[in-house]
Amino acid sequence: MSRKLYLLTLILGLSSSLASCTKPEGPLDTARRLAIEKDLDGAFKILDSQRKAVGLSAELGLLLGGVYEGRGEPASAVAVYRQTAKEFPGSGAIELRLADIFLQLGQTKACLERLQKARAAGESDADVALSMAVAHGLLGQFKEADTELDRAEKAGVAPATVKYNRGLLLRQSGDNAGSRDLLFAAYEESPTDHSILRELARAELLLAVNQDLEAVARAEEYVNESISIVESLGRTDWRGYEILGDCFLVRRDYDAASEMYLKAKEVGKEPDVKLDDKYYDAQVLLRAQLSGEDS
Repeated sequence: MSRKLYLLTLILGLSSSLASCTKPEGPLDTARRLAIEKDLDGAFKILDSQRKAVGLSAELGLLLGGVYEGRGEPASAVAVYRQTAKEFPGSGAIELRLADIFLQLGQTKACLERLQKARAAGESDADVALSMAVAHGLLGQFKEADTELDRAEKAGVAPATVKYNRGLLLRQSGDNAGSRDLLFAAYEESPTDHSILRELARAELLLAVNQDLEAVARAEEYVNESISIVESLGRTDWRGYEILGDCFLVRRDYDAASEMYLKAKEVGKEPDVKLDDKYYDAQVLLRAQLSGEDS
């Protein structure tokens, strides 16, 4: 399931819970059914018409924002969620959706503000703490991030997920060895999680010194498995191709590295700008290598 469809399913479930507290509204039920059937345009027409006819409700706002997210229109989703939050303050579900979008857009402080509002509205640590930890980590607030991970663990978040995020925090703080150990522990608990495999591969590369080919081989094994799992789901992950390119770069296979960086750029909708630099560097090294062979 793609991230968009996963989020839409989650949102539809939340809006359904809201609806169970009140008398069901026919048009919203129809829109929900169409969205579940992936007819997002049909769902949007009903929700937009309903909004114009009777105005927003907390349920309609959550549904309409979810449809916008499913259609890949985060700006429109944010506008609807904000308006809904303004008209119906205290909706933790709306605040969580805003926080998630802001986190994806790199607006970390705005994400934290919404998460704090969601917690104040009564959302549980199972839904809030992990995202709080990620946001604090991105801001370099490692003590606060660690505290939130403790809360997530106590709230029942999967141990592998907690270890994975602790591993990423340790990397951000400069402890690459500790990061690799925690990521490996997460991998042992969840060996088919492609994100864990990908970041474990990255950790191995960060610790590879003097072209440690054994570490590079482990990294390649992990990242290839990650890519394979993602592709089996009908998806792509540009970060996996980036790490595979890094492996080839360490091996001095600059042609293969260039190919992987180029593939990462092609499949990533918003790939990191450093890919351009990596691709350029690999091409320079390739030309120098070929020039040396010709001389």
